[in-house]
Amino acid sequence: MILALSVFLWATALATHAMRQQKIVRILGDAPVPRTISGALTGIAPFLAFFLCCHAYGGIGIIVWIYTMPPAGLLVAAILAVLMTHHSRARTAAPASMRKPVSLHS
Repeated sequence: MILALSVFLWATALATHAMRQQKIVRILGDAPVPRTISGALTGIAPFLAFFLCCHAYGGIGIIVWIYTMPPAGLLVAAILAVLMTHHSRARTAAPASMRKPVSLHS
């Protein structure tokens, strides 16, 4: 249970960090969470995961904490890839009159 919670906390931190990046905002639109809250989640969630892992596993808690970050990163990357693909397909499926013009010189 602690492992799943640690992965969830890492995924929360990574997802909120990703949603603050300009490229993601430009493609997916504004994040549903205000920037101050997402900044707090980005900073607090990994420390909470660290505390939980160290409390549950003692001395090897830091190793458990470190090894729960990569699965969370892969999960967030996969979700963002699906969202971005879905969003780009929906944009290209729109009628030509509704699409934003693309400038080749920008």
